[in-house]
Amino acid sequence: MFKDILFPSQGKDSYSLIRVIFWIFLIYYSLRFFSFGINTAVMNDFLHGPNLIFHEAGTVIFSPFWDFIVILGGSLGQCLIPIIVIYTFLFKERNPFGASIGLWWLGQNLTDVALYISDASARSLPLIGGMSEEAHDWGNLLTMTGLLRYDFTFGIITHYIGMILMILALIWWYYIHTNAYIGSGEKQS
Repeated sequence: MFKDILFPSQGKDSYSLIRVIFWIFLIYYSLRFFSFGINTAVMNDFLHGPNLIFHEAGTVIFSPFWDFIVILGGSLGQCLIPIIVIYTFLFKERNPFGASIGLWWLGQNLTDVALYISDASARSLPLIGGMSEEAHDWGNLLTMTGLLRYDFTFGIITHYIGMILMILALIWWYYIHTNAYIGSGEKQS
């Protein structure tokens, strides 16, 4: 049953030229993120704004918990929203195409968070509302855990996990779409 959800042979996810164009756009966009590496170019991307809204909302949502979780809540919120999208599309809507886009978005969010993690020691990124460097989530989290000296290592690992998820999402989408295209051709024969 789970295989049918992840890899449908035909049905709702029928072949569409618009989806192909969107897939090509996501490939281009992915290559841009890969070429950025970990640098502030990620902050100039149009997805950074919506991601930042979910980041800040995560801090509020996790505010009833202890300090560590509240501070981590920003990055958790930023990544939980795409996970909720994946779950909703996959299990509620039975739409793996939408879930694959959610997986791509989760990977993109991780590349966004990676910059923040790798800046923990330097604390040079501009913070929302002009807050001071003491408000740097990852600077505080890694200081609290005694892992501040590994900030760039954690940032790189997070960045690569994000890139891998983006690639997997594109491959998954290609598989779904190719099967839908083949299935649509069989119906017409």
